[in-house]
Amino acid sequence: MGQWDRTTVDIDSARTAKDVCHGLFSVVFVGIMLSCLQPRQDDPFEEIQRRVVAEVPRELEQRLADRTNRGAQTGPALVDFFEESKARRGDHPPPSGPEDRAYNELKNDYLNGLIYLYRGWEPITRWSGATPRPKDE
Repeated sequence: MGQWDRTTVDIDSARTAKDVCHGLFSVVFVGIMLSCLQPRQDDPFEEIQRRVVAEVPRELEQRLADRTNRGAQTGPALVDFFEESKARRGDHPPPSGPEDRAYNELKNDYLNGLIYLYRGWEPITRWSGATPRPKDE
């Protein structure tokens, strides 16, 4: 039937024993979890992705500066500019290894993301004349 009188005479020592058990088992649990973790290895795919994110915007900025004569002319529609950049990749030799293929795929994905982000954006036409002055009346 169990114990009729469940009151403990020395409640403080029972609580202390419970806290000690919980603490010890927690330390053992953390130790087991830390021993199960695998050491982190460098991912070559991550390095290629960092390279794409660093190089592609610089390349696009340079091409846009050349295309607009360093900002003196109106730029193209961004989606058309990015599509042209994707098509221009065909000028380069075909990828020879898995890293080159990964770079090209990531670059293509990056450009697709830019196309999705900037679809519908049209350039503001640059006016080549002088700014008109208000007439004094």
